[in-house]
Amino acid sequence: MDAELFEDLRRAAGAWPLGFVVIDLDAGTAAGLSQARISCGSISAAPLQLTVHAGTLHGSWDLLDLSAFWSTDRINLDEATRFLSMRVLYSTQTIFREVYTLTERATACFDGKGLDIVYPSAARHALPRELRSGADPVAVLEGLLTEVTGQWRAAPGRTAIELSGGMDSAVVAVALSDLHRASPHSVHTAVLNLPGEAGVQQMSRRDELIERLGLGPDHVVPVAEHAPFKPGGVRRAGVPFAPSDGNTAEATTVLQQRLVAAGVTTVFTGAAGDDLLDLRPEERRRLNRPRTLRSIPDWLGPSGRDALAWLEEGPAPAPVLKYTTLTGLEPRWPQTMRQGLWPVSPLATPELLRFAEQLPVQWRRRKVLFRRFLGRRGMSEAVVWPVLRENFAPVMETAMRRWGVPLLAEVIRSGSILADAGLIDPDAVLDVCEDARAGGPVEQLSRPLMLETSLRSMIGA
Repeated sequence: MDAELFEDLRRAAGAWPLGFVVIDLDAGTAAGLSQARISCGSISAAPLQLTVHAGTLHGSWDLLDLSAFWSTDRINLDEATRFLSMRVLYSTQTIFREVYTLTERATACFDGKGLDIVYPSAARHALPRELRSGADPVAVLEGLLTEVTGQWRAAPGRTAIELSGGMDSAVVAVALSDLHRASPHSVHTAVLNLPGEAGVQQMSRRDELIERLGLGPDHVVPVAEHAPFKPGGVRRAGVPFAPSDGNTAEATTVLQQRLVAAGVTTVFTGAAGDDLLDLRPEERRRLNRPRTLRSIPDWLGPSGRDALAWLEEGPAPAPVLKYTTLTGLEPRWPQTMRQGLWPVSPLATPELLRFAEQLPVQWRRRKVLFRRFLGRRGMSEAVVWPVLRENFAPVMETAMRRWGVPLLAEVIRSGSILADAGLIDPDAVLDVCEDARAGGPVEQLSRPLMLETSLRSMIGA
């Protein structure tokens, strides 16, 4: 290929506005070693996981593909403690030492022997401003949302939207509906249906959205039927899964498999909507709504307690998107891609974030921007301002009490990977399990259960 043409193509690849990975290969060095440089863009929701073994560079977007590098002696104690204590850090570290994440805009350099990841400069972010007289943020949102969502050019009949009924997925559904006006009822919808009154409200709101927007076939999976760690689910069966696959991994897998069976190849989500319109710490303080961290578990073992001093060490520089956006998407995208679906989160884009960052607090608080947008599109009060809260917390608590706590006690008594690594005090965890069986709190027990069972599924212990 002509050198000038190659450079033009290389520059074009690096300027691509959506997610990308570019690999530059050098034929060799004077010592006969090949070299590689791997770089990625700012939308890095399913980043590469990289490691070097015997002079060979290995990589995948899915940690589960790197099974040759899993072992109990390679557990990253700092990262494991972050997971157990719910202290997420966006960095190159993974649950295993010597396996690294290529974070957004970073460059991994491989010289034939070792791997070095170079962080980019910190990204700059906008601050809130006063609106000009006559400014219409809702109209700006509509234009930006349609433009951003349209970049993926999803095919009619092969596209779905995870339509929970909430604000975030609803606004994405509006954009998809506008983009597919020529093919009405071609965009599939999907949902994990909540139990009880919240689930009835959820489905009623979704029915209105589907009818008004002209959306297509609906795929519904009752989340309680595939509750976390319920016997018969993938995690109880020992199917390998990553620690970060989340509370609804069983139900999500079933739903995604149904979409694939229906011919869907691309699934849109409302992920990152919370981050897009989130309030800054100083704004929360002014409104007397500060965000507090969960307390450190009392059942951490000696290695876990030692790691506490390092939990905030080594974060990647400020990303173009938000830390919370990237740490939220990082586990979701591989899980979806594992099923053969391409996930898209239009709300996790620099254009929309820069717009939202500049809005006054009254437009971001309680997602007023999204609610006014949906109201302008004719949605009822029930859709825009639902009475009941809709989330998975009750399902998770019920599942932990019925199946999770007994399973955690069982796996710890049979010999715990986390206990052997000093990450937990097994006796202390068993005491909390007993307290939970008597009606005590269960929230802190989900993390050691997810990590313990995940490591067992990955390492084969």
